[in-house]
Amino acid sequence: MDAETRESFKRHTGETPEMAVQRLATRSGPELQDWLKAYPRVLDLLERRPVHTGDGGDGVVISTHEDELLRIEEIFGKNTTPEDYITGFERFVRENMNQVPALIAVTQRPRDLTRKELSELAGLLDERNYSEAMLRAAYGKARNADIAAHIIGFVRQAALGDPLIPYAKRVEDAIVKIEQSRAWTQKQKEWLRRIGRALKDKPVADPTLLDQGVFADKGGFKRISQEFDGELDDVLHAFNEAIWGSSAA
Repeated sequence: MDAETRESFKRHTGETPEMAVQRLATRSGPELQDWLKAYPRVLDLLERRPVHTGDGGDGVVISTHEDELLRIEEIFGKNTTPEDYITGFERFVRENMNQVPALIAVTQRPRDLTRKELSELAGLLDERNYSEAMLRAAYGKARNADIAAHIIGFVRQAALGDPLIPYAKRVEDAIVKIEQSRAWTQKQKEWLRRIGRALKDKPVADPTLLDQGVFADKGGFKRISQEFDGELDDVLHAFNEAIWGSSAA
């Protein structure tokens, strides 16, 4: 291990590589698991081997052996199966849906949902290893489905039994529903479709959505609101309700 890697290792773990090797050789399985979880880069640093090139620099290790697939492993947190993972997720949501503000917002008042609350929800679930990607993988394996649902959809399914619907379809259906809800001007219809397209990439309709990107170039929320006679807030709430309300499922 070169000096730079040794220093990086010490900064990362607070101990020398030799001390770490001793730890790996003497500690029990559970202790090792906790330690490796706390220092995820340890093995990468321990295994790093510089290869010296002719010009005195370090090269890259290139194997000439054929690749061989030995096994495929999927790890869903501490659980051993996708179904266990889903069960744990559903239990967490149900136990906290009336206590955690972000879960309360998603399950009880989707009409008023904000992007800040969505960010808090994603952070909360990530801390517990319930990311959107992991949930898609688990539901796909356990339920034999190719699910393109959003994290909000997974939460509402766990809490309320809403069916899992691909998020893009939810938005498309919401655009149609809102367009048909009243007689809009042609200009308003154009804005509704732009908002719908933006929601496919940035879920949750709130004023901050319209103060960035192409919307900011057009004057942002305040300017666009004039096209809706000052009722743009209601329009955004209607989008959230159409996308996430129980009637949308």
